[in-house]
Amino acid sequence: MSAFNTLSVFAFLVIILVLLKRWTTNQEKGRLPPGPRGLPFVGNLLDLPSSYAYKTFTEWGEKWGDIISLTLFGQPIVILNSMKHVTELLDRRSALYSDRPTLTVAGKMVGWDRIVILTPYGPRLREYRRLLMRWFGSRSDIAHSFGSIMEDETAKFMVHLMERPDTFFERLRKTATATALRTSYGYHMRDQEDPLVNIVETAMSGFSALTTPGAFLADSFPILQHVPDWLPGTAWKKTALHAAQYTNAMIEVPYKMVKERMAAGTAIPSFTSMSLDGDITEEHQKNVMDAAGAVYAGGSDTSVSTLHSFFLAMMCYPEVQKKAQAELDAVIGSDRLPNLGDRDSLPFINAICTELHRWNPVNPLGVPHSLTEDDVYMGYLLPKGTTVLVNVWKVLHDPTHYKKPLEFNPERHIATESKEPEFDPRNVVFGFGRRFLLNDAFYSGDIISVTLFGQPIVILNSSKHALELLDRRGTLYSDRPVLTVAGKIAGWDQTLVLLPYGSSFREYRRMTSRWIGTRRDVARIVPTMEFETSHFLVRLARHPDSLIEEVRRTTGAVILKMIYGYEVQENGDPLVDLVDTAVAQFSALTAPGAFLADFFPILEHIPMWFPGADWKKRALRAGRQTAAMFDVPYDMVTKQIAEGCVVPSFTSTFMEANSTPKSQHDVKSAAASLYAGGADTACILISRIFLANASSSLWLAS
Repeated sequence: MSAFNTLSVFAFLVIILVLLKRWTTNQEKGRLPPGPRGLPFVGNLLDLPSSYAYKTFTEWGEKWGDIISLTLFGQPIVILNSMKHVTELLDRRSALYSDRPTLTVAGKMVGWDRIVILTPYGPRLREYRRLLMRWFGSRSDIAHSFGSIMEDETAKFMVHLMERPDTFFERLRKTATATALRTSYGYHMRDQEDPLVNIVETAMSGFSALTTPGAFLADSFPILQHVPDWLPGTAWKKTALHAAQYTNAMIEVPYKMVKERMAAGTAIPSFTSMSLDGDITEEHQKNVMDAAGAVYAGGSDTSVSTLHSFFLAMMCYPEVQKKAQAELDAVIGSDRLPNLGDRDSLPFINAICTELHRWNPVNPLGVPHSLTEDDVYMGYLLPKGTTVLVNVWKVLHDPTHYKKPLEFNPERHIATESKEPEFDPRNVVFGFGRRFLLNDAFYSGDIISVTLFGQPIVILNSSKHALELLDRRGTLYSDRPVLTVAGKIAGWDQTLVLLPYGSSFREYRRMTSRWIGTRRDVARIVPTMEFETSHFLVRLARHPDSLIEEVRRTTGAVILKMIYGYEVQENGDPLVDLVDTAVAQFSALTAPGAFLADFFPILEHIPMWFPGADWKKRALRAGRQTAAMFDVPYDMVTKQIAEGCVVPSFTSTFMEANSTPKSQHDVKSAAASLYAGGADTACILISRIFLANASSSLWLAS
């Protein structure tokens, strides 16, 4: 048998074995979401359209639901057609869904895995993000870094457009590319044919074809990347190698130019030159080179697509163009062009920019995500390695979020006295979860900051910014500040509220979720809640002037029964008083700026006899109260277990299941967290319900 025939048979057998393994694995693991029935081995390869796939997926969604699946050669692909599923999977479970699928051809062979868009989730991606956010992370960064570049290139575009309107599309692309080149590398593009422009246009033109699902067998069977080029049927490999030359040139040629100019002392300030300033490592240089390539490629390509949509919208909706022009005339006048500093004064122009993202998104299927572990969702088992696609176009044309979604209507994004703005499409088009790119760094926002002794404190006054920072970037924002007095001295850093993010925190959360994580779990304490509520109403009818005391007693009774199996006494219960005192001290201890030691931790070591150290005595007294809140009810349960008369509760259940000193400490701390937090927050909430009743007769009647 010839070498050719031997290699062909070997490759064929490997492919068959891989297909069989994938098929049996999927059968064993469980069912995927519904979708079109595929053929044996090839799956849904023949069902995939060659263009406008988002329309096909939208039609499939109407038939099978907002979460559908298909397979390609045994590789499961899940398509999300609604924001509900996108938020749950890609945002809330972003730890599992932030990777990228391995595209053998586009990524490994052509080199697009060096660019942020296809970089696997890990340290390299985080370093790219860090570099980019330093340069483009806020509106002030944008204005400082390349605001003048944008304004300069836009002015040139307007002049060229008036002189040569027939070169509109060509000039639009050159303007976007010129802005990206100056920002990334400080390079001024030539008016005529420019080699760098040709490089990026050639590289970008092949990206879409290279990343189309099912375009290359090697993406499903990576072993094929090793077949020799002379083998019949390997023309795809020559295509990939040709594309790789342009991708590498796009990343490396302008970078080397900047390095040469820096050595000669002629470099113009840019993302690359500024990021290479100072003592740098070889790894850092490579990260800067790849991150600059992402700015160069992405900035030139996506901007052009959005600007094309803008001109199309202005032609199709002349009434919008007329209103935008009227706003410009009223705010700017006719003696100058608008600039970035005018943005806050142009709400309708801002709304047009936002509506462009929604009406005609640049990438209607987003960029694929990959599942790093098996996950169960809505009864479906999504196996590790599943490719997840978001039908961005469908989400942004969902009639549940947008009125008349096919129309271009900027006013949907402007709040009035009678309506709130519709869902912001920028929460969709710039990615999800840990791969969210705040590309619109011009976001206006309710973010303010103050400093105390040099310590910056940022206050978020809108849900938009809270969601972006504390939810989508949860891995960066999940820790607690170290409060020396309340935490270390008074002991509150052992409760969930001030516990640093880490293994102990996750263990507390795990125990809490196992006990009260679902409605069924909560059902176990419903009889106690109903019993104590009925007693509360009886006592309140007899003593209406004791409302606050009765609320405190009732909430304390429910929490203590659930956490420790403890029956509260009718009047003046010591455990209810204990937690009330500790929580009251906590509020005083955690007030911002209350203690210098929170900013200068060395002060915790000064002796108590030192003048001005009364704060330390107060903190130590509070610490004794906190320790009693931890120890007294826990020791009571420990004694009951030893005597064999324990009442089932959170504490007794986990004490009996965990015997090591570390796990016993975790149980004690988690129990105290529930004890303090549950009693305090429930009491406040119920008190406010009565306040609302007293304040609004209409609310009470309802």
